[in-house]
Amino acid sequence: MNDLELSDYKKDLIFSEIGLKISKARKLSRKKIDTVSKILKIKTSNLLAIEDGQYSSFSDEVYLKGFVKCYAAYFGVDISSELNALNSHEKEKGYKTQKVNQADEHSEALPNHSIFLIVFFTFILIIFAWKEYQKIIIKKYDYTDQNSKQLSLKNEDYLKGSDLLSNKRTDNAIFSEKKEANSIIKDDKGFNKKEIDHEEIKNINLQENLNQEENFFVDKEVKLHFFEETWVQIRNMNEVITESGIYKNGEVILLIIDNKNTNYFIDTGNSGGFKIILNNKEYPILGDKGEVKKNVSLLDFFEKFNNIQ
Repeated sequence: MNDLELSDYKKDLIFSEIGLKISKARKLSRKKIDTVSKILKIKTSNLLAIEDGQYSSFSDEVYLKGFVKCYAAYFGVDISSELNALNSHEKEKGYKTQKVNQADEHSEALPNHSIFLIVFFTFILIIFAWKEYQKIIIKKYDYTDQNSKQLSLKNEDYLKGSDLLSNKRTDNAIFSEKKEANSIIKDDKGFNKKEIDHEEIKNINLQENLNQEENFFVDKEVKLHFFEETWVQIRNMNEVITESGIYKNGEVILLIIDNKNTNYFIDTGNSGGFKIILNNKEYPILGDKGEVKKNVSLLDFFEKFNNIQ
């Protein structure tokens, strides 16, 4: 039994004691309760409730106290001590009720505090998620911009290679004309004759071989055509990574072999996922599907199949 229930129990005892005193006084006076009801203008049911100590039958405690005082005064019953005890009881009950209400208010404040914390942490999570999203967007933009720059550099290198090839072809034509002109000399009598100079012929052949080697590096366009999802990383002679990533079916990597980049090296996780094309001529695939290969030299690969001109 808690404090409030104990307090109500005391109140029941006080009203029961008051009702018992009034009931004894009425019975000693031998007056019927109906007669007293008419005189006091109080319902018989209310008078019986007072005598039985049933204060809960009254909707308003103010009326109850008024009826009790009137009924007791009619028979000259002294209930002052009971009324004082009742007043003390009500003050005590009011104090305890106030404490209970304060406790309830405190407990009601807790959910509000919890709601505030939930809203606060939700807001923090939203800010964190937004910052992470911005990082992803910035990273994606930088990656796209880097790829664009690499493609631009490749195009510039390709154009330089084309110009160099054109200049070398012009130099070769001039060299051929000079060789033909120098092969015919005149003797003292004014007659033309072929000069057979073995040293000069040797120098001419050496120059032609050098030109052919230079033309090979200028005029080579290598394409990697992917027909399966494949990871590839490509490095040039200076160990600079020129291509790296996972390439899907239909994607193409373009490489230019010239005096600047005389060779490339390939690392791949799927040797059978792409084919290599040199100047529009298709070569056998590098290996089996799913086969991992590292540091594959393109020049060694071409020489293996005797396709270098």
